[in-house]
Amino acid sequence: MDGDLRPPRLRSLEDVLRHAARLSHYGDLFVQGRRPWKVTRDAVVAVLPKVSKDITWEDKEYPHRRFIRENKLRYLIDVPAVQDVVSNARAQRRGSMDDLTLAFDYYIGHDAFIAFEEIPRPASSKRSVRQR
Repeated sequence: MDGDLRPPRLRSLEDVLRHAARLSHYGDLFVQGRRPWKVTRDAVVAVLPKVSKDITWEDKEYPHRRFIRENKLRYLIDVPAVQDVVSNARAQRRGSMDDLTLAFDYYIGHDAFIAFEEIPRPASSKRSVRQR
């Protein structure tokens, strides 16, 4: 684990998807808000590090528990899955932000990668999704 203890920060989902390849592989994506959570470019998220293989965000020893609680964050998915979704979407299409948001939304709702040729393009990518 990389043990990254830099102060956490809130970000937009767009920022995370756009820069997914730069994220530490040892992190988790948390979302802010209640269910059903809406996958939108400006959704508020945080990428928090895994500080060791023995300490997870659920443990009392996790250094960012207060940040999670104060910002009403919920675990959604790990960073490697975010990176895989973005890579898969970019392999199929150019990877516009609409494509990335749609691919992420699809993955969260179906626990599977999107096949763009099988999915009609929506007028808007602002759809509700189920939480895992």
